Amino acid sequence: MFTAGVVWMWLWGAGILLYTGLLFYLATRNAAARQRQQSWNLPPVLPKITIVIAFRNEGAHILKLATQLSQLQYSGSVEVLWVNDHSEDAGPTLLTELMAKSPADFQILNLPDGLSGKKAAIAMGVAHASGEFLAFTDADCEVPSHWLSDLVAVQTNLDSEMVCGQVYIRPQSFFQHAEAVEFASLIAVAAAGIHIQRPALSNGANLLVNKKAWLEAQQERFDLNLASGDDVFLLHQFHKSGKKIGFCAAYGSGVTTLAHSSWKAFQNQRIRWAGKWKSQIPGANGGLAMLVWIFHLGYLAGFGLCISGGWYGLAAGIYVARSTAEAAFIRPFLLKRNLIHSILIGLMQIPYSIYVVYMGLCIGLAPAYVWKGRKYE
Repeated sequence: MFTAGVVWMWLWGAGILLYTGLLFYLATRNAAARQRQQSWNLPPVLPKITIVIAFRNEGAHILKLATQLSQLQYSGSVEVLWVNDHSEDAGPTLLTELMAKSPADFQILNLPDGLSGKKAAIAMGVAHASGEFLAFTDADCEVPSHWLSDLVAVQTNLDSEMVCGQVYIRPQSFFQHAEAVEFASLIAVAAAGIHIQRPALSNGANLLVNKKAWLEAQQERFDLNLASGDDVFLLHQFHKSGKKIGFCAAYGSGVTTLAHSSWKAFQNQRIRWAGKWKSQIPGANGGLAMLVWIFHLGYLAGFGLCISGGWYGLAAGIYVARSTAEAAFIRPFLLKRNLIHSILIGLMQIPYSIYVVYMGLCIGLAPAYVWKGRKYE
């Protein structure tokens, strides 16, 4: 007998299966792009690139990145502009001392009083850039020696004006492994959106952008007063104006960054990222964020009703289907792609949906957050 509860259960199961089918489709698109890019080569004449790095209080990490940038295997011309956003630690001093010993073309720019924040620092760096293309990463990241070569190969073969790249989390603790999986899911969504020409996400820790196109896009942006979104709003403006966007998908082409040392630091970053969702500015992805939140709330509700109603087989089937699809979709974007991480993706199903619902409430209710020693409303 088909009661309302039974019908609801089967509709819920069908909805989750449609979701898993979408993930498998997007996973194949990401894999196909990765395979194509393995054979792409650099052009005979390489463009000059200006690497712009906005930093604040990164003394613990900045020397490692600086050393790696001085050892990049890129035969074209490269300059590196470090833009100091009023650091209160020894980072600028350490960088100055290294510059005296390094043959690399490094320059330090200091944001003047009255200007602060990553977007202001990036704008200052771009204003001083002499390269045809701009590359962006963060001061707490590590880059492979072929970082620029990989990005330029994609830019050349796609004739694109923006290339987004992979960013990996370097985990140590169990919590950090969970964070790495969560972060990889965002990068996987970013890659898939670009590959199907529906870009929604990007990460400013790994970007290559045509300087002229960047300056044009800057004139049309409305987000410059927001603390976050330097990458996503730029992506949106490029897409809106019809500029070509690519994603560098080759294994080993990404930059790596540290996991957070505490739940509080992790939560503050996610609240910072989500600040743009409530701005109602085009490109803020507020609708997408709400859709994701509703999906996870519905998943928890449906799973709970399945268990309470004795539909154990349906609950188990849905759990396995979702776990398998998400493992196929996320694993290629993890720094380490092994069986343990596939199992972890499966184990995280219920906790992750709880986390999304919880964070959605925190983001909606949070009056302020602290980032880089500054409080933002």
